[in-house]
Amino acid sequence: MNFDYQDLKFWLEDKDVLPQAYWDALEDYDPDNLNSDQVLAKWLGYDHVQDFYSYEMDITYREEQSDVDGYIMTTAYPTSSIHNPPPALDSQIYYAYINWATTVASEE
Repeated sequence: MNFDYQDLKFWLEDKDVLPQAYWDALEDYDPDNLNSDQVLAKWLGYDHVQDFYSYEMDITYREEQSDVDGYIMTTAYPTSSIHNPPPALDSQIYYAYINWATTVASEE
């Protein structure tokens, strides 16, 4: 399952961890002016908003089966590939996002 910058943005908005400058920029949102995305990109540590737009995380599950006393046990392990992660996002917040995304991917 693929997660992009919009998924990260909406999750951060939902968790109410964004700086006030982001919300102020969002109130003044103009479709021709990507000010709120620029504020968010800077807060996340990106040099340019285009770097933020290139963020991607792919989560897939691989399964392993084993025979335990005649019963076939299947275990699924998540694997992820992350392109251009947010350099300045607090690691605890980012790990919470990854855990959320892993749960969502497991339900697909």
